[in-house]
Amino acid sequence: MHHMGIELDEFYALPEYDRFVIGAYACGFVCRDYAPMDGELFEQMKSRPQEHLATCSFNRLRHWTHTLLRSERWNYGYSSPVMEALDSGSLELLIQRLETDNHLIEPEIIEDTAGKAP
Repeated sequence: MHHMGIELDEFYALPEYDRFVIGAYACGFVCRDYAPMDGELFEQMKSRPQEHLATCSFNRLRHWTHTLLRSERWNYGYSSPVMEALDSGSLELLIQRLETDNHLIEPEIIEDTAGKAP
């Protein structure tokens, strides 16, 4: 099976693939606090990203990414949900939002330290 004009083994060998997977794990997008997202919702978000990923919360983006990478691991060698997410535009939309959407950033909490002894 291939997408994007390349075979799965070529896709897995891309340095960008490794950077995405390793980076997502390192940044906490994949961890034990989430069960996989409902399969139907996950597929809808992947196939119709403008409807779902364009406006959802950071936690929903994180849950979707968690499920994407767990699915990638389960399907490794047979199919690539990450490649499918690239094909659908959902991965590009996710990355654009993470880079530019200030609504995803928690506001900084600045403590009032005036008058307090060190």
